[in-house]
Amino acid sequence: MWFFAQCVRPVPAGGLTEERWYALYTEACSRSNSTPIDIEAFRALARDHGAYPVLIDGVWWYQRVLPLVPREGAA
Repeated sequence: MWFFAQCVRPVPAGGLTEERWYALYTEACSRSNSTPIDIEAFRALARDHGAYPVLIDGVWWYQRVLPLVPREGAA
């Protein structure tokens, strides 16, 4: 999937909530006129691309990766 190939960077420690990851993904889909996949498929793809999904107090976190989302118009 293009989002994980272009917008993810591995890190030795740290993470971000699934809610924030999915929001970044759906924003990217909106900008490119793409239809987002559902959250369960997104979680499986995240795992396939190096994320380590962990459920902490009822909240999914994707550890070992952080977003690298290019900004429009960045020089």
